[in-house]
Amino acid sequence: ACLTLLFTEAQRLLPTKQAMRVASGLAAPILALLVFLSGVVLLFSGATPEIDTRLENVGFMIPHRLIDASHFGASLVGVLCLLLAQGLRRRLSAAWMLTSILLLVGAVLSILKGFDWEEASMLLLTACLLLTFRRSFYRPSRLLELPFSPLYLIASICVVGASIWLLLFAYQDVPYSHQLWWQFTLDADAPRGLRSALGSAVLLVVVSLTWLLRTARPVIKLPDAADLDKAAEILKASSQPDGGLVLTGDKAILFHPTGNAFLMYSHRG
Repeated sequence: ACLTLLFTEAQRLLPTKQAMRVASGLAAPILALLVFLSGVVLLFSGATPEIDTRLENVGFMIPHRLIDASHFGASLVGVLCLLLAQGLRRRLSAAWMLTSILLLVGAVLSILKGFDWEEASMLLLTACLLLTFRRSFYRPSRLLELPFSPLYLIASICVVGASIWLLLFAYQDVPYSHQLWWQFTLDADAPRGLRSALGSAVLLVVVSLTWLLRTARPVIKLPDAADLDKAAEILKASSQPDGGLVLTGDKAILFHPTGNAFLMYSHRG
C-alpha cells in the first residue's frame, strides 16, 4: 500500500507530457540566454581579482602556472559561450555538443583558477539543463557552418569591451608597465587579467573574421510562373508522381537544355 501511494504521488508531482512538451519548446531560447550569461560571468570573473584566501589554498595544491593557464582558458571559454549562444537559439546540434563540452571545461577551470565554486556550480547547472533538453537541439549542422548573426556579434563585442573596462577599473591603482605581461606569480591578478583580456579580444576578432570572410551560401532563385508552367508540361509526360513537389514553388529548378527534363533543389537546414 505504501509503494502504491508513493507511485501515485510521484505520478502526480512529476511533470506531465504536455508540460514537458511546452518546456521543450521554450528550452532553446532560455538555454541560449543562460549560456550567453555564463560567458558574461566567465569574462567578468577573469577581469576581477580572485579571493585571496581561496587563491592561497588553491596555490598550495596546484602549480602557479596551471592557475594562470586556467584563468586564461576560462576567459576563452567565455567568449566561445557568447558566440555559440546563437547556435543554441537556432537549435543546432553541433552548437549543443560544443557548448556542453565548454561548460564542463569552464567549470573545471573555474575551480582551478581560484576555487570559484559558485561560478562552477552555475556552469554545471546550465550543462545539466542542456543535457536534459537534448532533443530540443535537433537540427544537423557543422561547426564551420554555424550561422552568423550581427546582433550576437555586436552583443559579444559589447561584453568583451565591458570586461576590459572592468579590468581597467579594478586595477586602476596598479601602474602599467610592460613587465606586467610576463609576471606569473600567485598574487599577480593584474597580469592574469591583462593576458585574459588580450586572449579574449584576439579570439573574438579571429572568429568574427572567419564568419565574415567565409564563402557565402549560393542564393536559391525560386521559379516564376513561367518556370512552373514549363515544369508542369514536363510532368505530364513523366511517370514519377513525386516530381509534382516542384509545383509548391519553394525549390529552384534547373532545366535540361533540351527542355524535356528538370532538376529541383533547395537548401537543407
